[in-house]
Amino acid sequence: MRLLPVPLRARFCYGALVAFTFFLMVSFVVLDLFAPAGRRLAKIAGVDPPAYFGVAHAVLFHHNFDLTAEYRRVPPADAPSTAVRKETGRPGSEYAVGYSFLAMPFLALGTAADALAGNPADGYSRFAILGYCLANVALIGLGLIALFSFLHQTAELWSAREPSGSFCALIVALAAFFGTSAGYYAFSEMSHASTFFCASLFLAWWWKIRENGSVRSWMLLGLVGGLLSVCRWQDVFYLGGPLLFDAAGGFGGIRKRLPSRLAYAAVAALCWVPQLLEWKYIFGSFLVIPQGRDFFEFPPPFVLQVLFSSRSGWFLWTPLTLLGFCGLIFGAWKLPRTYVPWIVVIALEIGLTASLPTTWHGGDSFSSRYLTSCAPLVCFGAVTLLYASGRIMRRILLAAVTACCLFTILFAIQFRLDLIPRDDRLTPAECFTDKIQLREVLRQKAAVRRAYELLDSGSPDSAIAVLENTSAARPDRDVLSTLTAAYRRTGRPADAQKTEEQWNRLMQSRLW
Repeated sequence: MRLLPVPLRARFCYGALVAFTFFLMVSFVVLDLFAPAGRRLAKIAGVDPPAYFGVAHAVLFHHNFDLTAEYRRVPPADAPSTAVRKETGRPGSEYAVGYSFLAMPFLALGTAADALAGNPADGYSRFAILGYCLANVALIGLGLIALFSFLHQTAELWSAREPSGSFCALIVALAAFFGTSAGYYAFSEMSHASTFFCASLFLAWWWKIRENGSVRSWMLLGLVGGLLSVCRWQDVFYLGGPLLFDAAGGFGGIRKRLPSRLAYAAVAALCWVPQLLEWKYIFGSFLVIPQGRDFFEFPPPFVLQVLFSSRSGWFLWTPLTLLGFCGLIFGAWKLPRTYVPWIVVIALEIGLTASLPTTWHGGDSFSSRYLTSCAPLVCFGAVTLLYASGRIMRRILLAAVTACCLFTILFAIQFRLDLIPRDDRLTPAECFTDKIQLREVLRQKAAVRRAYELLDSGSPDSAIAVLENTSAARPDRDVLSTLTAAYRRTGRPADAQKTEEQWNRLMQSRLW
């Protein structure tokens, strides 16, 4: 690779990311076909996914926002967010429309494939659902390509030479997949893949035109930024980043910049028209807070929990984000105009997430899913550390990036296989040591499932035998709670009290 000219090196990296995206899409199709552990990947279930799918389907097939037929065919889990609204008598949706619009072409292609295969071309058949679910995989892949473009361009700030510039940008772009929540949500039918894609594209294009006064270029930036903000409304903060960069450069030449910046703001505002129309159709008003006025609490009381809690804390579950944030601070110390605006954007996103009194943790969330759109920014910080380091320190940092990615991959395995609770704080073992004892943890969880079956069939003694064989290996909340119930069923109150006390001690050891 040392013999390749610079453009060819970058071309090689782009090709590698295209191949990686293709590999992800093929893997998704194959895994969906074989359904490991009886779980199909291409499915629409829960609360949020049916709402996002419903909007995409309703707009594509009926050209409106009426979700009545969609919720009848793909019913969401019972939740106030999708209940019929008293203002209009129409089914509700408290979610942004941008992701649904980005997924519509994939739904259309899947429906066309169903028609060719002889399936009903109604948007609900096999290939329609598969195509819709592949949207997130494709968006993450495209986001990685855009992120590499952004990171590779920023090498000029630190005079990083080739091939190390391309190599560092490629490594950090791939680390965004393995070391942040972006990779996990490539396989979940929610809006986070779309925000990662739009944020990466926004940053790549902004870097290219940041000193440019071209109205057309800034209109395109406004289009990408506006789309980002209607994929998740909190990402409207991104729109301020380029303007803060301008302001930090002083007001010289403001007349020359003003037309392009006004065009930028106007196009971004136009992107909100579909969102306002949906609100009017469902809620009866163009401007609403769909979740209600009590949805936020200021000042934000949960900042430290969002970052460090064992319940989906951003820095704890995905430590690459902490490394990247430190890189942004280092960059701000050296080049404040370039880095401070994006630290402000991240701070605002964290603050808004921390202001949600009941959902700061994201509910059933892998890491802090609301901050997935910030992954490209922390990658900017991570690559900054690599660019600014000498050879030895760069190797140390690359080892740290690898370790962070491995930790997060193991966390994702635990979460996906239900080896840790999805709605509670974690014990030290669940957070750390279980990652190197996955085989034992899997054995214990299988024993718990078997014990439940035996309890349901009226065989508590057999359930106790199964659980006692596995309980000595390591304390496990599910083993202890099930064993307590089994002891009570067999009239052994002393043993039940003993295991309940063990369970209480384990729960008291949970991390913050």
